[in-house]
Amino acid sequence: MSIKTKQKSGFNLYKLLTTLGIAGIFIAVGYFVFQTSYGHITAMQVLITALILIVSVGCLLCLPWSKWISEKRYRIVSWVFIGVIGVTIILWLISAILIYNIIITQDVNEAKTITLLNFLKVVFIISFQTLVANMIGRTFLTYKKSLIVFQIVMDLSYLFLDFYICYALSGIKMSTSGVDWTANTGLLTNHLVLTLLTLSILYIGISNAILRVVERRKAARGRGGLGDAFVDAMEENDVQPSNKKTAEEKLAELKTMLDKNIITQEEYDKKRKDIIDNM
Repeated sequence: MSIKTKQKSGFNLYKLLTTLGIAGIFIAVGYFVFQTSYGHITAMQVLITALILIVSVGCLLCLPWSKWISEKRYRIVSWVFIGVIGVTIILWLISAILIYNIIITQDVNEAKTITLLNFLKVVFIISFQTLVANMIGRTFLTYKKSLIVFQIVMDLSYLFLDFYICYALSGIKMSTSGVDWTANTGLLTNHLVLTLLTLSILYIGISNAILRVVERRKAARGRGGLGDAFVDAMEENDVQPSNKKTAEEKLAELKTMLDKNIITQEEYDKKRKDIIDNM
């Protein structure tokens, strides 16, 4: 009882991020609606709303990884992904502040605009890479070798979509002399490529839906799932098998075996010492 109470009173990153993510979205929406109810909205109010939403979305993206950390599983991988997501969120915060700075100072010259647009392009490419890696990593660690066909189809679809979007964006070259398109337009508009792009989007949706159904069924059977944002991971770890024998029961059973001459005194002493040492 004391161990369980101690675990519940400890710091739980999963619960913290869940609270911050959900509360942040409600606060941002409420703040924006409250400000617009007066009939006007300022750049500062939009910035505050955007910053809160960005942080909230970042917290929600970290939920699966924080849950595994709370369960003491995949800790290194989880911290790496949380770090990558954190860097991406910082880039979006910087982007929002830069946009606000240009608007509020009304210093919209061509050079600054081009620099900002190039920066936003890089941020978007990094964000998409982070999102794809996050989805593939979550799926692999959640299902491992089960539902492997759906995992492969979904992962390949993600990778193809990632290639198409990032290739298209990287081909946009912006400078003070104008905007140039250096990507292979023929490749991007090729009938086969567009067909694969459409199939990738459909397969991602279908595979995600199937995996979500499987996950909900697992949760209904009491096996838990990442979709339930309010599950306490520490409570799940506290559930003990009902058929597990206590040390007292093992010692009593061992004494009975000795009395019935099933084991020798030497075997009894050795086994008794092992049980006591493992208590």
